[in-house]
Amino acid sequence: MGYIAREKLIEISRFVKDNKNITDDAQLNEIISEIELRIEVELAKLTR
Repeated sequence: MGYIAREKLIEISRFVKDNKNITDDAQLNEIISEIELRIEVELAKLTR
């Protein structure tokens, strides 16, 4: 598997949170929520 630096994950997390729910597309919002969750899991792995 690839590696993404902690700082990049934080940057992506902020971007996703800042742009969450900017669409009326329920499926897209669900995908964005899944991405947000996966980022948080990866950040948690890096900080243990």
